[in-house]
Amino acid sequence: MMSFQLRAVLNHGESFSLLRKNGDLYINNLSVGRHVLEIEDVDYVFPKLVLDISKKGEKAVVSAWYFQTGYEVNTNDRSLPFPLSLSPLSKREFIKAREKFNILKMLKSPYMLMVGFSIVMMFILPKLQAAVKEEEELSKLEAQAKTKTGPNVVTTYAE
Repeated sequence: MMSFQLRAVLNHGESFSLLRKNGDLYINNLSVGRHVLEIEDVDYVFPKLVLDISKKGEKAVVSAWYFQTGYEVNTNDRSLPFPLSLSPLSKREFIKAREKFNILKMLKSPYMLMVGFSIVMMFILPKLQAAVKEEEELSKLEAQAKTKTGPNVVTTYAE
């Protein structure tokens, strides 16, 4: 349901009209030329329109096109049919929904990755150092075995 706080603003505040109970908007005494029509509402976003008012004889001819800030209006396109029937583009959201807790997102954070890496290294590095020490001891024993002259088997049995 549309609120009755809705109003039509012409040329960025030059004139305006409030919404009537039947849903119509009227802006009287418009001059010949090009005007920007904006619909302002607290709850909804409406499209902007460019109104081109020209005189053909005694009659005023009104043409309307959708308008987006930053883009040029192509008046060669077919104008919108009258009476203009505008509907909101979207509902305004002032409060964003809070994100739900996600354990995977928490684990992917840089802080948790650093903490996880540190904890893993605390358990793995001592085991790696122990393995390196064992290898060093084995290599020392092998080196000693090669350099050390042990009892000669031939001389031992010959005696």
